[in-house]
Amino acid sequence: MAQPCFLLVLGFLSLFLIGCSKYVLGEEKVAILPGYDGELPLEMYTGYITVNESTSNNFFYYFVKSERNATEDPLILWLTGGPGCSGFSGLVFEIGPLKFKVEEYNGSLPTLEYNPYSFTRIASIIFVDAPTFTGFSYSNSTADHITGDFKNFEEDYVFLKKVARTAPRIPIKPTIRSWRFLFRLYHSSSDLQNSNSNGGWYRHHFQS
Repeated sequence: MAQPCFLLVLGFLSLFLIGCSKYVLGEEKVAILPGYDGELPLEMYTGYITVNESTSNNFFYYFVKSERNATEDPLILWLTGGPGCSGFSGLVFEIGPLKFKVEEYNGSLPTLEYNPYSFTRIASIIFVDAPTFTGFSYSNSTADHITGDFKNFEEDYVFLKKVARTAPRIPIKPTIRSWRFLFRLYHSSSDLQNSNSNGGWYRHHFQS
């Protein structure tokens, strides 16, 4: 029974990616999704950010604009724990605007519905597939299979800097909040403060 369920979810995620992004690199608006009836009642984008040019290491992300006031509401960076759990988990199982409809399985695709308790009602959220090879994130180098806190932080830091420059639809506010299930206070948090004092583009708040 476990194998058919795994294949079903894998197939759904593949259709999700096809529905999300017309191009592998760049950013695309998501208007419809398999399993959801009609157009999405929210503004969502997906794309890739290259965090290491030499190895073509690319992080996949889902960005959902605040349903209230995207220019004034805070921006949340959601890094699902594990490590190795896709940001898709946060999108449909945790704080995101979509959820699976609980119903008896009939052999068809799972059904998605709107989550009225989503954090996106008061904030914009970036859900990231990190570290590398999590979800749809990928690299051309097998060396990126090896990860750790230090490497993960550096890649997350590059992602944050690049997303401000290359994803113009994301309203960068002065505050970015990040969460993890098992939060780790990175050794380089002082680097973020130094970056901010040297003309960086955000003030960070770590919160578990």
